[in-house]
Amino acid sequence: MLLSICIPTYNRKKYLVETLRHVLSQLDSFRNEVELLISDNCSPDSPEREIRDLEFQYKFPIKFIRQEENIGLEPNFIYLIENSKGDYIHVLGDDDLLAPNFYATLLPFLRQKRYGMICTGVMCSRDIDCREIVIKDSAFIRMLDEEPPSEFIKRIMWIGGLISSVIISRAAWNLGKDTETTRYKLYQTFAKELYGIIKLGSPCLFYSMPLLIQRCGQKHTFIGELLDSTILGRANLFKDLDNASPGIYKIFKEKELSTSQLAMTTSLMIYNRKHYRTQIKEYREHLKRKQYAWLYFWLYTPFPRLMRSILLPFVWLYNRWIQPRGANAFK
Repeated sequence: MLLSICIPTYNRKKYLVETLRHVLSQLDSFRNEVELLISDNCSPDSPEREIRDLEFQYKFPIKFIRQEENIGLEPNFIYLIENSKGDYIHVLGDDDLLAPNFYATLLPFLRQKRYGMICTGVMCSRDIDCREIVIKDSAFIRMLDEEPPSEFIKRIMWIGGLISSVIISRAAWNLGKDTETTRYKLYQTFAKELYGIIKLGSPCLFYSMPLLIQRCGQKHTFIGELLDSTILGRANLFKDLDNASPGIYKIFKEKELSTSQLAMTTSLMIYNRKHYRTQIKEYREHLKRKQYAWLYFWLYTPFPRLMRSILLPFVWLYNRWIQPRGANAFK
């Protein structure tokens, strides 16, 4: 088996069905090379009936597993990977959408069996129904870039939560899967993949054309962990990887831990201050003194919501004009 498509899901039946249609419509020509697995993390409303209907419609076998209890996000990822058989693994988010040529484009590279990882460009849609998609990065001067792992991870260091854009070789996964990754929070699977490709040492491929749409308009139900992961989890990861990829920690700090970016991010912590107060000492390792003082202010100021309301216009301007609106492709 060349490729295993692994879809972990929880309580997103509507989007899962749409994602599956995008996948199944591409697989008829590759049915001898591809397997499709879905693990439902004990959703209140099981999607099994809809999955079986699609299996019948597209005449493509789907291995469906329903967990008896919710085992957690990362364990569900790992469960699928460990129960798949492909030489390559594609973990696909249950609400992400693929370009019609996603697998037709990438399978020829997988058949070469020389890459530790392949990553594609991504479009991020803030419209949850993806009705308006605009690609602002229009110049794909170098469509393909083949790089050693130490340089490749600098290229893809921002994807983290966009794990659907990554296809990893099982050889790399097997080398990285036992890495201790607790420090990396919600980036544990991504961290295992990065450690794996470094240990394997095989070249990696970046395909810059966006072949995936990630829905970014959904409300996060795990805000208690989200900022810990985007700031602390990634900071720990890239600091630990700095010996293998010199300079990656500095790049992360300059972009994600700049004073202006940190001000925007930490203002969200008021929604779960009790949780973040327990984590504050861990942040000190990565922040300058003034930045740490700013973080302390947000966690202990007596009028956090009033202060945040004062900053809301600036947050709006940041989201409206500085961040890409509608969609973005990786450079």
